[in-house]
Amino acid sequence: MGNKKFILETKDINKYFDRFKVLSNINIKLEEREFLTIFGANGAGKTTLLKIIAMLLKPNSGVIYFNGIDTQRSSDSVRKSIGFITHNTFLYNDLSAYENLKLYSILYDVKNCEEQINIVMEKVGLLRRSSEPIRNFSKGMHQRLAVARAFLHNPTLLLLDEPYSGLDQKALNVLNQMLENFHNEGKTAIITTHNIERGMEIADKVVVLNKGSIVFEKDKKQMEISEFKNMYVEILNTQL
Repeated sequence: MGNKKFILETKDINKYFDRFKVLSNINIKLEEREFLTIFGANGAGKTTLLKIIAMLLKPNSGVIYFNGIDTQRSSDSVRKSIGFITHNTFLYNDLSAYENLKLYSILYDVKNCEEQINIVMEKVGLLRRSSEPIRNFSKGMHQRLAVARAFLHNPTLLLLDEPYSGLDQKALNVLNQMLENFHNEGKTAIITTHNIERGMEIADKVVVLNKGSIVFEKDKKQMEISEFKNMYVEILNTQL
């Protein structure tokens, strides 16, 4: 029996802020094509975990492997394989939509960047506005451009931190369609969300974080959504 290939593996990840322990011995294994949804109350450690996987934060201890490679030893090459959608759009208001994506295409060493920029701009419905400074954009347009930024370099792993919070309907439709395509292409994603229905709909595997620890982990096909909801409510009640 051959060994499974894990695109992402975290081993005993611990994180402290001063003396406060935010994450405790986090162990996650994700195979190619898997979508993982992480649920948890505010303060459970979800955002911190994604930032560590994205290499925006360093853990106090533990190791993360991406395709078997220690991310701390090959951080630059791994970053080019990861897309990240979070509350911060990481966009520059004085630049046009095109200039923002051009900047990231350089950072990510995107091949055929002109073509790729046009493709993602078309997908998010902003191609005709590409030359405008984004300070003129609505919040929803900023959100769609942030989605374009995350998909620009065709990442292998996508990280989404509460991606549905505050999205307008058009941005929501764009994100859902691009995530569906991403999943169908055999890519891997980790999503944190409070939206149980959407989080369960998109997931292959589910994890619940509580006070910095994994307290539940299961393949979605092994449980009923109603069963999970009842269990999750009990966990949230322990946070009160």
